Amino acid sequence: MTRMLLKLSCAAALGLWAGGGVAGAQEAGVAKGAGAKGAEESNVRYAPTPAGFVGTYRTLAADSAPGGTFRIGVLNEFFKVSNFLVSGDSNTRFTGNLILNVTPIEHFETFLKLSMQSNENSTSSPKLIQVLGDMTIGFKGYFAPIPALTLGASTQIRFLNSTGEASFAGSATSVLLHLLATFDATKLARKFPLRAHFNFGGHIDNSDNLMTTQISSSAVYRYALRINETSRLILALGFDFPLPYVTPFLDWNFEIPVTLGRSNPNGASAFPNTLTIGSRVHPWRDLGLFVGIDIGLTSAGTLGIPAVPGWNLLFGVTYNFDPGRSKVVEKIVEKRVAFAPPATTGIIVGKVTDKASGKPIEGVIVSFPARDTARCATTADGVFNTFEIAAGKIQTRVAKSGYKAEDWDVVVPAGGAATLTVALTAVEPPVVDGGVRGNVVDDAGKPVAGATAELKAPGVDTVNAKVDEATAAFAVKAKPGKYTLAVSANGFVGVERAVEFGSGETVLLDFALKRLAAPAVAATSAQPSGGASVEGNRVVTKDKVQFAGNSTRVSPKMRASLDDVVALLKANAQIKKVRIEAHTDNRGGPKRATRTTQRQADAVKKHLVDAGVAAERLEAKGLGSSKPLVPNLTNRDREKNRRVELVIVE
Repeated sequence: MTRMLLKLSCAAALGLWAGGGVAGAQEAGVAKGAGAKGAEESNVRYAPTPAGFVGTYRTLAADSAPGGTFRIGVLNEFFKVSNFLVSGDSNTRFTGNLILNVTPIEHFETFLKLSMQSNENSTSSPKLIQVLGDMTIGFKGYFAPIPALTLGASTQIRFLNSTGEASFAGSATSVLLHLLATFDATKLARKFPLRAHFNFGGHIDNSDNLMTTQISSSAVYRYALRINETSRLILALGFDFPLPYVTPFLDWNFEIPVTLGRSNPNGASAFPNTLTIGSRVHPWRDLGLFVGIDIGLTSAGTLGIPAVPGWNLLFGVTYNFDPGRSKVVEKIVEKRVAFAPPATTGIIVGKVTDKASGKPIEGVIVSFPARDTARCATTADGVFNTFEIAAGKIQTRVAKSGYKAEDWDVVVPAGGAATLTVALTAVEPPVVDGGVRGNVVDDAGKPVAGATAELKAPGVDTVNAKVDEATAAFAVKAKPGKYTLAVSANGFVGVERAVEFGSGETVLLDFALKRLAAPAVAATSAQPSGGASVEGNRVVTKDKVQFAGNSTRVSPKMRASLDDVVALLKANAQIKKVRIEAHTDNRGGPKRATRTTQRQADAVKKHLVDAGVAAERLEAKGLGSSKPLVPNLTNRDREKNRRVELVIVE
């Protein structure tokens, strides 16, 4: 029988080897959805074990091969030892397993296994005892909470042949249940060729129901017929190292009896305890060759508990099938390709920035003085892209108004692009004198004889200009900046205005001078001075100083009245301080009214200061609608309340 099983194993191996050779010759494709690497992984990682499921050899994996694939395997064991079951014996055992393992869908695996065993012991009669046709089926489900970790559970149901009969013994059917975990370091970001597997489960072993009165209960017969008295808890830990053509593995398997019906004089030293070392070799795609050895760690045996030999040789062959794998058919196709002539032109791309700030410059002109080539300009982000230019060296000018132009020699590659980055230096524009021009007239609009215009500023030489007595025109020129322009004439009230002009800029200003009253009036006399006079503690004008609505612009009519105030204040130096009070009606809300009247008071003060009144003699105050002259009932009443009053403070 042993020779027959060896022949079957060898025949299966040769058949699978031949099948692998044909497949290798005909299929240049790879595993479905996995590529060449996926095909190699299906060989290295996923092969059935003697337990039926995929794993190392004695330890089950919590994962499986891709859905729609299946595997077959012939896995064998052999040992020959002395003093094994009874003192002085010589025991030889050969075990063969034929396995069909299927992953019909992702996350689910099933298998069917047929087992046979031939055991020969020198002390038994007959010496050779065979067990043929034990069948096991199994189911496993699993999931991956994270890519590198898979968890699962499995069940195996063993149908044992009746002793002396060609049928299954239902009462001897045994069940194995496992919880599974697999950690796969090859799926980490930094891949490492290591997979670790942990199993915890139980074996509900009913094989003792095969015992009959015709069968000896000796340790030899029990071992040869696979009959045990006890169910067991199972712990298993396995490691495999998936390298390109070989996968070494290491297993530790430990079983704890829980239902032994007799005493165990040897204690834990009789518990099945095995260390397995081996490797799977993959000479061709999908073909795997097993070789390894069990090392028994159990030091003593007890009747009813599975015996463990000191060593056990492992060998076998597996083959993986993927019906959905793509096949690559090589086909030689002749194709005529038209070659384009070599390129003779290229382009220039680049960017232009301000050298000081680093910001892009828009509108820079890129031109080519030595060639008749179209110019281009930079965009808002400072980038430019030329048209096709004949390959070779070309003089390139980068220029923009306000910047120093740059000239570059750029080599344009044929069929490519040259890159040019330029930082332009800003050029300060030339400073050109600006000035003020205008007319000076009297109350009647006639030229003022002997009038002069004087442009002055701190630290700057004063510039004088005479007013033309015939045309009343004047003009003064100076460097750009802020100045005070003073216009004066004998017998007239002088006027000063703040003025500012830039390079080459001319400001237009006209002046109407008031004749001086003779003599000047004291502030307390309330006598008129031109069109303005003092009444009590107030300076009053001939025409009411009033803004139009919420406007803050000094109108020409207001300007005439305010010029009268200027004349009065210049003629009455004893008036030290005047408060400009701006009022409005009750429309628009208190806060808005206060803001508006403050701006109006500031506008009046600015006009008076520009006309030559010292700023320290003036105070601006916006009072909003807080002090109406009359109730705000009609439009006429509201108009009365909109006013500017000049109050003498000291």
